[in-house]
Amino acid sequence: MASGFIGDLFLRNRIVMDSMALHLTEAGGRCGEQLCNFYVERAQGGTALMIVGHGAVSVHGHYHPRQLALYDDQYLTDLQKLTQAVHLHNGKIACQLHHAGSLAFDDMVRGEPIFVPSAVKKTQKLDPQWDHSAQQLTTEKETAQLLRAPLSKESPPNYQPMEKSHIEQVSHDFVTAAVRVKKSGFNGIELDATHESLLGQFLSPLHNRRQDEYGGSIENRARLLSEIIRAVKIATSYDFPIWVRLDAQHPNIPNELESEEILHIALFVATAGADAIHLSTTTSAVSFCNLPQNRTVIPDELTEYLHKNIDIPIILSADDTPLQAYDIIRKKNADFVAMGKQLLADPHLPLKLLKKRSELVRPCIGCHVCHQNALTGQSIRCAVNPAAGRESQYELKEAPKSRNIVVVGGGPAGMEVARIAAERGHSVQLREQNRYLGGSLILLAIACPSYHRYLKYLRNMLRERNVSSKCKYRVDVNTVHKFSSATIIAAIGSKYLTSPIVGANQKHVLGDDWIRRLITGEGKISIRSKMQFRWRLIIGLARLCGVMGMPSSMRVLSKWTMPLHKKIIIVGDNVPAYELAIFCATRKREVTLLEENKQLGHKLSFVHRWYVMQQINELGVKVLNGITIDAIDLSGVIYSDGTGRHKISGEHIIVSQDGSENNELVMEFKHEVGEKIQSVGYCKKRGEIAETVESAYDVGYTI
Repeated sequence: MASGFIGDLFLRNRIVMDSMALHLTEAGGRCGEQLCNFYVERAQGGTALMIVGHGAVSVHGHYHPRQLALYDDQYLTDLQKLTQAVHLHNGKIACQLHHAGSLAFDDMVRGEPIFVPSAVKKTQKLDPQWDHSAQQLTTEKETAQLLRAPLSKESPPNYQPMEKSHIEQVSHDFVTAAVRVKKSGFNGIELDATHESLLGQFLSPLHNRRQDEYGGSIENRARLLSEIIRAVKIATSYDFPIWVRLDAQHPNIPNELESEEILHIALFVATAGADAIHLSTTTSAVSFCNLPQNRTVIPDELTEYLHKNIDIPIILSADDTPLQAYDIIRKKNADFVAMGKQLLADPHLPLKLLKKRSELVRPCIGCHVCHQNALTGQSIRCAVNPAAGRESQYELKEAPKSRNIVVVGGGPAGMEVARIAAERGHSVQLREQNRYLGGSLILLAIACPSYHRYLKYLRNMLRERNVSSKCKYRVDVNTVHKFSSATIIAAIGSKYLTSPIVGANQKHVLGDDWIRRLITGEGKISIRSKMQFRWRLIIGLARLCGVMGMPSSMRVLSKWTMPLHKKIIIVGDNVPAYELAIFCATRKREVTLLEENKQLGHKLSFVHRWYVMQQINELGVKVLNGITIDAIDLSGVIYSDGTGRHKISGEHIIVSQDGSENNELVMEFKHEVGEKIQSVGYCKKRGEIAETVESAYDVGYTI
């Protein structure tokens, strides 16, 4: 957490807020209160430098309609309000200058020319980085959301190769925007030269096939970027920090930049006068399909070479965990670490690390809700932080009057509403009927480490806020009277349903409820009949040792042994079904996933779907979709498709299905103690974790 410099710019620590497509500007790209509050919150949280993403340098070349406008003096006053507000909290703020080039979706939708370095092949209907696997996993409706509007087959995008006059105009636009940024009080400029930008497309041999001085060799392809750096330096009197964001890798993209060329580009921009290099991985559709979830892939040898040959700071995108960021700085792979999703999830991460309270950092769970909103032009959203982008709306204030509150249910919704209510000054009790807090989150936490980090955060925050938590405490219509003087919040989760599939009640068929109870150590008698003796013995020993319900321990134990046979069939189309398929496959099981819907993973957000399906493919999970499940027999599942009736064999069949609203108990509570009961989470409405957390936050915020 030591201080540092970029050029003459002093930064109080090494944490940088990465540029993100927030979509928080007002009409016409104006900076308003919403965008200002977002960055003020991060400045208050201790972030040293925030980079406002996608600042539009001209009226053309917009990646999305709500980019921050930098192309006219009429925007100066609003921009100055933003920088002044951040400076009041000792933060520094920079602005990224951006032109989308071939990804100028707004120009595309309006039918205007889309400026690109060189001619696009006639066979290309979309940008080359829109990978075929992503297209197959995205519905027409979702593609229309991605492109802001459906594209007509009769009117394909009007790509226009740039003439010299166009290049001169673009260069002029960048320089005038840079001058405007300096006048507005920003502390620096980032030039976006990643694949998402025109400057990055000039660097790319995939996009740039020009035959003049701006194409061919890597030096020629880097010419426009170098010229803009020099021109900006002159226009800003050489005393204004400027740096360049570059892609460090292009995994699985044919004919893209090689690592050696990236090194040369870094040398060129440093020579041109850049004060830092910001390295990041690709974030295009193709990278969503080919990069492991929540992992930054930048080779150490690249940063080591840059440190040896370039005497300017390196900013490295490090958005996995604070521990990863520590390692990057400790190993001297970079001088600064840039975080986006982590600071979206917890804007006060830097201060918590400074106070050595890393256990209270709210982690990103890698669900890609933020990515999906960014790609579809919606305001930024975070599954675990509903206040992101709505800081003034959700500002937590002390409640006018402290109440006694009882939260019934210790799943994600129950823990979140208890945390918020306690933070606002209420006296909160939480009661959970099972052995451990976590509910449905425990199953996801075993399969996914990021969900485990979130579960630990919630448990830690309950202790931090002095919430009185008791497990193995059942609240029902007979015991609810004990809390009649308190305000009761029901967070009892959804109701598990009996599968309607013929044969689903057999011994080798397992449901969501059975898996959950096995993992948490609940219902040991009811699950005994479905387990062999040796597994019953192992599970019994694990329960005695206190391992059950501890996701990290269960994750390790499951690598050694788990009570599931070699060949597993999973029937389901929801998030748990896919996560369970991945988990079992990593435990050397042969997994087949059956989904009746024609669209693979149709209940997953499409960006999350890209990631999950890539993992499914890499692990060799067989997926059959668009089928009808007829029955389950002793040796497998019988299903029908367009060619007839078939059977697939399996030793264990897991049926994963969504629960239903669980409001009967809530209605019984109201009948016993009156109407002062509120519902949150799955018992109110079945949804993804983002909806669950948001419903809990809403109640905790208003109660």
